[in-house]
Parts: sequence; structure tokens; C-alpha cells
Amino acid sequence: MALATRFKDKGDWTVEQQFVLQMGSSYLFAHGLGTPLAKDAKTEIEIPEDLKALAEQKHNELVETAVEFDDAIMEKYLNGEEVTIEEVKMCIRKGTLENKFF
Repeated sequence: MALATRFKDKGDWTVEQQFVLQMGSSYLFAHGLGTPLAKDAKTEIEIPEDLKALAEQKHNELVETAVEFDDAIMEKYLNGEEVTIEEVKMCIRKGTLENKFF
């Protein structure tokens, strides 16, 4: 079944099954629809051991794709410097606004 269902502790998230056929899997979905979350709200959960390698691979793929939208951050990444979460978010936003981030 879907990877989202395998997390033991989902924090304040729930497994959403509505779009399994379209997406190919279920996904984690935040509770509180219609209720604004705090600006700095976050949920941290432990990734199951058997999924840690896959999670790291997908994280690296996300960062590599995101940094392509900012030359300075890409250069930083290619030089082996750590790219911050805020920089990754900025790159994702930039790529999204350009309708090029998939």
C-alpha cells in the first residue's frame, strides 16, 4: 500500500485516501481544514528505518531540482556548501511562479 500509511506516528497529520487512484498512493494531509495554522507550525515524525534511504534519495532529488532556479544557490550547492531550507523553499517558489517546477 502507500508509504504514508506506514508511518507509526503521523503527528497532527492524517492519511488521505481520496485521490489514491489519481496519485497512485495515499498521502499525509494536515488536520484542521479551514482553520489557519500558525505561521511557524510544523510536525516532525520519525521516518521508518526501511524508508530512510528512499527519503534521503527523494530529498536530494528535490534539492537538486530546486536549486536550478537560482544561479547563486546552485553555485553554492555545487561547491558543496549546505543549502538552507529557506533557500530551497525560495527556489521552489521561484520555479512554481515560472510554471517550471514539477
